[in-house]
Amino acid sequence: MREYTKKPKNQSRTLDSNRKASKQAPIAVILQRYKEQCPESIRNQYINSKEAYITQLKVIQKVLIDGIEVNKSTGMPSWTQDGIDYHINLSTDTRHITKSEARRPKIHYFFQGSGTDITDKQPTKEERGKKVKVKGHSKIKTSTVFSKLPFSVQTFIKSNWMKILGD
Repeated sequence: MREYTKKPKNQSRTLDSNRKASKQAPIAVILQRYKEQCPESIRNQYINSKEAYITQLKVIQKVLIDGIEVNKSTGMPSWTQDGIDYHINLSTDTRHITKSEARRPKIHYFFQGSGTDITDKQPTKEERGKKVKVKGHSKIKTSTVFSKLPFSVQTFIKSNWMKILGD
């Protein structure tokens, strides 16, 4: 009767333990050979087109709306207004605006509707935040309703809803 031995589970899988891979040149050498063999004109064309594409993306993803630059690159439109960062989150059960200030907890302002029809909505139990103690201040509630946003921010969102979310 044969005896079978099992390989230990913690045996590492390195290039040295794999016969085929251990004969392969290191990645740095492979890249260097590729760079040497690739004509310079092709490399420059690729680099220039990539830089132009990235610049074009940055221009497309940032839009000026009523004098405020809105960044649409993350899927959640974001902007800075009066030195405070905001973004719209439509991916949760209850839509909300997030307000982010340096050294303070993020606050979520929940709403329903769109455009000029935006009204307050209470968040679901799972979405409710907590009260966070900030040094030198009383506890801050991290979830509230849309009408608690500064009036200028409410106005900006309501009057520019389609521009903020549109393409």
